[in-house]
Amino acid sequence: MNSRINFTAEQLPPPHAALQLIVTIPAKNESEFIIPTLQVLTRQELGDRTKACYEVIVLINHSSDATLKKCIDFKQNNPDFNLHILVTYAPEINNVGAARKLMMDLAASRLAQDNYLIAMTDADTLVGKKLGGAATAVYPGSH
Repeated sequence: MNSRINFTAEQLPPPHAALQLIVTIPAKNESEFIIPTLQVLTRQELGDRTKACYEVIVLINHSSDATLKKCIDFKQNNPDFNLHILVTYAPEINNVGAARKLMMDLAASRLAQDNYLIAMTDADTLVGKKLGGAATAVYPGSH
């Protein structure tokens, strides 16, 4: 694996025109917890929106366990879930704060419209099912 990766929006597939919500997850040695977190995120209640309005980006940061394998397997088993997996061992991304900043910058670069929401969670956190509803509450005319 490459020891240094410079992340840009071009490393991911182009965002869908309807994309309004990105959830970012930094993950370091979270193989025990990442699958339940991703499972909850697949069950988001999006109302009248399509799945194209929502994606999840996991940054596996200096991980030495099976987190990457579990994320890849999850993506293969859930092909309709917009999951992007990035990996870094870059020395400048040496803490969760640096990983979060990198992910926020990357997410913002993928969202071209004004009506969007970037959410961040941890790899061992089970979020509620209404993140899509939160975007509607913030931007009521954005469906």
